Amino acid sequence: MLVADDSASLRALVRITLHSQGWEVVEAATAEAALAAARAIPPPDLAVLDVNFGDTGPDGLAVCAELKADPATARIPIVILTAHDDPAERRRAEAAGADAFVGKPFGPLELTEGLRRLLPARPDAPALGVFLLDAGAVEPAVLENALTEQRESVERGEQKRLGDVLLAQGSVSTTALDRALLEQMHLRAVNLQGAKARVLIVDDHLAVREGLKSLIKGEDTLELVGEAADATEGLRLARRHQPDLIVLDNEMPVRTGIDALPSFRAETPGARIVMFSLDTTARERALAAGAHVFVSKDAPMHEILASMKPRHSGPAPQPSNITLPRIPDVRHLRHAAVVMAIALVAYVGVFLLVEPVLGASAGVFSAVPVVIIGGLLGPEAGLVGAVLSVALTYALWAVTGHAIGEPVVLLGQGAGAVLILLLGFSAGALRIVGMRLDPRRRRVQAIAEAVRAFSGIDRGELVDAFLDGLLHVAQADRALLFLNAAGDARLVASSRGTGHVYPDRIAPLARDVMRAVAPRTIDVLPEEQRFSRDLRSAVLVPISVAGQEVRGALVVLRRERPFSAEEVALIGPFAQYFWLVLRTGPIGATIAESARAKESV
Repeated sequence: MLVADDSASLRALVRITLHSQGWEVVEAATAEAALAAARAIPPPDLAVLDVNFGDTGPDGLAVCAELKADPATARIPIVILTAHDDPAERRRAEAAGADAFVGKPFGPLELTEGLRRLLPARPDAPALGVFLLDAGAVEPAVLENALTEQRESVERGEQKRLGDVLLAQGSVSTTALDRALLEQMHLRAVNLQGAKARVLIVDDHLAVREGLKSLIKGEDTLELVGEAADATEGLRLARRHQPDLIVLDNEMPVRTGIDALPSFRAETPGARIVMFSLDTTARERALAAGAHVFVSKDAPMHEILASMKPRHSGPAPQPSNITLPRIPDVRHLRHAAVVMAIALVAYVGVFLLVEPVLGASAGVFSAVPVVIIGGLLGPEAGLVGAVLSVALTYALWAVTGHAIGEPVVLLGQGAGAVLILLLGFSAGALRIVGMRLDPRRRRVQAIAEAVRAFSGIDRGELVDAFLDGLLHVAQADRALLFLNAAGDARLVASSRGTGHVYPDRIAPLARDVMRAVAPRTIDVLPEEQRFSRDLRSAVLVPISVAGQEVRGALVVLRRERPFSAEEVALIGPFAQYFWLVLRTGPIGATIAESARAKESV
């Protein structure tokens, strides 16, 4: 690989990324050196060129055009790096003959995947070092030293895995290493044409093993490599076959599956472990012990199969900006209109039926549709229903020859109409109370309202709304969103909370939290270390979900008192929601521009 860029730090990042993939790298700091290296014998298999090479000499696009015009170098795939990722720059790169275009800043995984697509004989997935570097689990210099030590051990005839070298150096946590191995395994299973995930079954019941074998046999993406009736035999087979997936029972003789989980994780760090048990009370213990998924044995067949199928965890599609589809409220409004119409028409029928007997007092039945509308549609609709009911009563009195303002409306010196309005609102309020007593209805209503609230907004507005909502839930004063930028923490969004902050002081702690993949609480910072003049307490939570990469960190700040354990637990789900939002693609300019605008204000 030829890497040409006038920035030594960027060349180092690219060099280490490519070295971890097992590729040899030749570096060039000028356009002239890049041309000379490309024309060397043998020529490089691929060239990575920056657009700008300082203030003198040709730029990277001119070098690309010259190499493509030369028959001796025309076949070299060329990737252009640039900080100006816009349509005009892309058109210039295409005109120069570039084969691919990568915008800065980029992650190691993004770069590697882009280069692999241009190689005729590419590996089935990026190397482990690329995943560790992309997740910010190791520093580039540390990874380079570990790769050198691994290469030297191979030259001495000792086979050392990169993960073992990093663990021996104390440079990476077991959790981060497991996560990188898992993501690599998933991506390998997806990328390989016709590849199958290799499955090991460990269960003491023969009928269960036979049932799982039948399921696996009918799936093109799964392949059985072994079965065992106890944990001891299962560990032996796991060491021998190194499966991609282990289906593990809990209740087994001698040793339970939960007790054996740490041993399976140690023997097969790249395997995905599915705990398969009838005892649903063991779910939390199994996940805490290292299982990636818990599935009940009485679950539907499709759910059992879904837990075993390989899952793609590589880079998601990369749209530059994502707008959620706008979900119209037409159906919701139509339903409300139908309910109101039926209730009011029924009231008209009842009024006309009893008016010959009760006279103007038949208007008292106007309370019935008001209660029905408020109870079914809520307090706002109840008020609307009450206004319509009063207006309809006036009209019915006029039609039937009664003086407008008889019994109900004049009740208590004109308070009758007001009482009906209050009745409509109260009926709607009772509906809300009923929903609070029914958790399932409350959740359904909350989800429906959230979908309507977030429909049609771009991701910048969505992130703003989440951050402001986080302040409300955690009773905090400021919330910040940091992204994992090639192992470093980069501030991209901030809530509209109070207090000026110093991002440079927060970023190193956010980076440490991302690497440790564990939340951190700071009760009171010394004045010289505070993130702000008046914000003293903080909670930092990594944006991640089990078995997946860390995408960033949430930082929540408070002025008055430290955060309790319960408040920290409330922040955790927000981090998972952010992981889903960020997974749909890179942070668009909207979020960054929004953050800059708010900071400038």
